Amino acid sequence: MSRSPIAEAREFDFVKDDDVRAILERDYVEAQTAFAAQCWKSVIILCGGVIEATLLDLLLTDPAAACAAKGAPKGKPDLRKLDLSDVIRVAVELGIVGPGLDRLSDTLRQYRNLIHPGVELRSGLSPQKEEARIALGLLDLLHRELAKR
Repeated sequence: MSRSPIAEAREFDFVKDDDVRAILERDYVEAQTAFAAQCWKSVIILCGGVIEATLLDLLLTDPAAACAAKGAPKGKPDLRKLDLSDVIRVAVELGIVGPGLDRLSDTLRQYRNLIHPGVELRSGLSPQKEEARIALGLLDLLHRELAKR
């Protein structure tokens, strides 16, 4: 994978699906590039997507356990349709990641919804450098935690 001089590449070897892994590795570099370009909203959206896809890939290794988790929506949910909040809650419950991710990710979930212009107008949230830094930090924390597995 090529990388820009301002971005650090990371391998997502813990992601089982090869195609998903390639996308995540690309998006990780792109998020850092967006940060350097001061594209705060883009950083947050990219980081949220990488976190969601990473955890979803891990949940799909045991879909029965993920669907049976208390944090999963009732019924037999299609795991691919869970929102970021549900994916994180189930991953924490199943011990895939520690509870710190759930507590730290609340702001990311709120800001990631700014992809919808109506949400941005109604919420008054305005992504800035600090929120983008938190999103990248949360993604790095998740990567560190999963790379140790």
